[in-house]
Amino acid sequence: MLMRDLVGAFAEYQTERNRSPRTRERYGRVLDDLARHLERVGASVESTSAETLGAFLRRRADAGRPLAPATRNVELAILRSFWRFLRRRGVTDRDPTAVLEFARIPRRDATYLTLAEFDDLVAAIKATASRRRARRDIAIVTTGFHTGLRLSEFLSLNEDQVDWEELTFRAVVVKGGSCVDVAFNHDVADVLRRLLRDRPSAEGARPIFGSSGGRRLSPRAVQLAFKRYLAAAGIAKGATPHSLRHSTATHLLAAGENLLVVAEQLHHQNLNTTRRYVRLAEGTRHRAVARLAARVRSGRKARREVARRNAGEEARP
Repeated sequence: MLMRDLVGAFAEYQTERNRSPRTRERYGRVLDDLARHLERVGASVESTSAETLGAFLRRRADAGRPLAPATRNVELAILRSFWRFLRRRGVTDRDPTAVLEFARIPRRDATYLTLAEFDDLVAAIKATASRRRARRDIAIVTTGFHTGLRLSEFLSLNEDQVDWEELTFRAVVVKGGSCVDVAFNHDVADVLRRLLRDRPSAEGARPIFGSSGGRRLSPRAVQLAFKRYLAAAGIAKGATPHSLRHSTATHLLAAGENLLVVAEQLHHQNLNTTRRYVRLAEGTRHRAVARLAARVRSGRKARREVARRNAGEEARP
């Protein structure tokens, strides 16, 4: 089969696996680029070597614009996924990606908003946006901050997914393609009611977060607006809409919430992903051991009091 036919078959396979539209778009863009590269060097899928793929991953470096290590790792992961697909389909029994290594990336702490910064962000939206847009954008940042949903996940929500009695978003498609129910709180319920109360009734699935024309907002539109609001609020820490998700995890852990509960709310497959936020929850562990010390002191005091009472009773004639 021609490379472009294989890329098309792989795209269908990704659709069957319920990959998100953004993921499918990213895979398609990288593999279309690879198809052009193999055509230029006269290589086929069967003859592609690790050196050929290494040159593909270095292609921007040759033009003076090197790939960032994280971007290179994503593209290598896409190539590995593609070659696993080819081997399962019997197209080839070779995997030239196996000898290519991922770049080491220094671990960085996730950026999150403090409670005061979140209040400043909401105030900046109220001060700089029209009343109608402010109502929508406050609902967006509040939903992200209080639920931990990813940007693409809460922008995909429709009005009929809101269970007002149980304070739950029903059947939310999250990373990996699974459908889950996501809890929200009264803060989210309040901003959503204000957003939706003036809308005329409509049939069918209608997005919660839409443009003035009723179309679903794109992640890019929210990212640009978020950047403007951060500047208006004087928050210069490189935060993005995804920082709202980091904020959810950090503040839940700082409040003493169980790690497993936080992992469930954020739908982490690996508990270590959640555990990284423990370091960001400033003072969490110090407060925990302080509470332990207070409990120990309280227990000692209670035991001494019991001992004194017992001693007094024994001293009575």
